[in-house]
Formats: sequence, C-alpha cells, structure tokens
Amino acid sequence: MKKAFTTLLVAIFATAVFGQTKVEIPVKELPACVSKWVTGNTKDFVIDKAYKSEIKGVVTYYARATFTRGTKSYWVQSDSNCKTISKIDNPIPEPAPTPKPVPQPSPKPKK
Repeated sequence: MKKAFTTLLVAIFATAVFGQTKVEIPVKELPACVSKWVTGNTKDFVIDKAYKSEIKGVVTYYARATFTRGTKSYWVQSDSNCKTISKIDNPIPEPAPTPKPVPQPSPKPKK
C-alpha cells in the first residue's frame, strides 16, 4: 500500500511540474526586440514581468509593460524570432480579490 501511495504522489508531482507551460523569467531574458517595441510604441512604460511559454516546441514570450506614473499596464506577446509582436489581453489572470466577510447581525436579547 505504501508503494502505491508513493507512486501516486510522484505521478501527481510530476504532472504539476512538467505540465506547466508558462514560466516566469527575469525581464533581462526577454528578446531585445520586445523591449525595443515597448519603448518605441509607448512612452513612459517599462516591462516589469516576463513569462516564457513552450508548447510543442514553439516558444512564446509574454511581457507586462506598466506605466511609470500610474497603474495602467498592458501585455505584449512575441515569438522567439521577433517576427510577430502584438498587444494582447492578459494571458495570466490575476487572482480574484478575497471577499470581505459580511458581519452577522447580533442576536436580539430575549425578554
């Protein structure tokens, strides 16, 4: 029984590790064309997050450019050869905010 349980845990772990397609990378590992595209097309935006995705041997890079004086941001997608660079919707959804608990009414005192 222990061997079966251990095998199951290893299989789940391997699936979680090797099943990832998007991996966060340092911004400096992005192709230079992505940084040039961001600075050339939008003023006062800097890249603050970068991801690399590989599916069936095709490498795609994602970068989030954020406005330096505010909260505006957008995402850029590029292939590894920099042949196609485009603005896209958020490829990595941000986690939903945790709802605040609703206070329960206090019980009325019995008369």
